[in-house]
Amino acid sequence: QHLFTTGWAVVVDEDSRVDVDRLRAALTPLDTGRPLYLGDFVTPRGWKDGVGGGRGYTEQTRGWPPYACGGAGSVFSMAAIRVMDFERCIQQYSKTCAQSDWFIGKCAADHDVTRVTHLGC
Repeated sequence: QHLFTTGWAVVVDEDSRVDVDRLRAALTPLDTGRPLYLGDFVTPRGWKDGVGGGRGYTEQTRGWPPYACGGAGSVFSMAAIRVMDFERCIQQYSKTCAQSDWFIGKCAADHDVTRVTHLGC
């Protein structure tokens, strides 16, 4: 219940540092009622077979939309959380994509969640 009263969901790695005051200042002018996805966006490139444990993800993610790089964190408006069908996305993409950041980005794009790029690094 409390989750949906905050306006935002922040996803960061356990070793990340978040300056809450700066994040709050950056988010304040944005509309939590719109499905928004914020972060430092990059384009999925994948790995070649045998490199980094990858198994041909380069071909499987060709043409996928940019995603917010997980180390830097991702921020979703509650409107985005409400419209994204995470269960379906996990079932659909977890077998073809080793990186959760990638399929979260694909899931956001599939649900017409707007990428906010002007606040990234």
